[in-house]
Amino acid sequence: MSEPIKITVTREELQALIGYYAAQTGAAAPFRLLAGPAQPVTGVPAIAGATDGQGQIADAVKPALEVLVNAGSYGQLRFANGPVVFEHIVYFSADGTQTASLTTTPAGIAVEYPAQVTAVVDSLAYNLGTSPLRDVDIQLQLSTDEALTLAAMLDGQRRAILSALVTGQPVNPQVFGPRDICAAQAAAGQGAQWLVKLLAGVAAQGPLTETAAARALAGLEQQDAVIRQGGGYVLAPKTFSLAAGLLIIDNVIEVNAGYVRPDGLAVTADTLYVQAGVRSVLGLESADGQSVIRTAAAADILGHVREVFGRPDLLAEVEPPASQQAPPPPPPANRPRFCRNCGGELAGEAKFCTKCGTKL
Repeated sequence: MSEPIKITVTREELQALIGYYAAQTGAAAPFRLLAGPAQPVTGVPAIAGATDGQGQIADAVKPALEVLVNAGSYGQLRFANGPVVFEHIVYFSADGTQTASLTTTPAGIAVEYPAQVTAVVDSLAYNLGTSPLRDVDIQLQLSTDEALTLAAMLDGQRRAILSALVTGQPVNPQVFGPRDICAAQAAAGQGAQWLVKLLAGVAAQGPLTETAAARALAGLEQQDAVIRQGGGYVLAPKTFSLAAGLLIIDNVIEVNAGYVRPDGLAVTADTLYVQAGVRSVLGLESADGQSVIRTAAAADILGHVREVFGRPDLLAEVEPPASQQAPPPPPPANRPRFCRNCGGELAGEAKFCTKCGTKL
């Protein structure tokens, strides 16, 4: 194995190194690197520790660049505490035997070969706190629309609880309809305290329509996550308790992984954890249009991070090629169906919508 190296460069310098090395070797990085897409260049500027006196890449740096531009998989951690953002990505060679990492630092981006993970995990454990967290007691398998709708309701209830604490008024369940869900998503903006904004970013989902929100509310009711009340819906006791435990989000931890399948297709999976104090942690996972919302413990997060940093075959196991995947289970028989055109509820196994006539 080549000698270990660690250098710190700017984003622009890293882009130049990667672009030049890729152009010289005919490689093309399958994943977006922390520094952004590589730009092919005909030469590189003088970079301390990375280039020689003739404008060429130093031999000591080439093993790290070889892993970066020919990665077969990667694990990524992004930790945000207020305005402080830390990012660490480990790239694995196609055979899993070589690693290199990119880490944000106040001085720039640290490039390290081979990757060193222990210090990163230890730092994350310190920031998560060591107090016992509550047991996992919520596990909801939702469509992306349902997950966004529930996140918007949790946001609204959290704000109502905070307002009641400030004013001394009693805490009442907030009633939500489709229009309220859409308004909450639109209001999220760039605020770091909005669950619906964080989940929309992970799921790469656009704004909900009122029709989609109506369907999502009905689906959440079927899973006992919300209760119909009057002309709208309120959070069920278990999800109301979750809103009360996540009043102020302290930490946001993003864990991503990618894997290049034998057929050349790059597959990714994304998970987001939000933490309030040292007791309440909520996990938001998204892949293939489905989302999971669950409570979690610090040990779950640390185990997840160690796994994606230590197992380049992770996604090979959890995300097999489509030809090997079992077909998704049919929806529960008692779950209502809705017309994709007008949103009207469908009867039984209807092949046409009786409201607008659309063929199903």
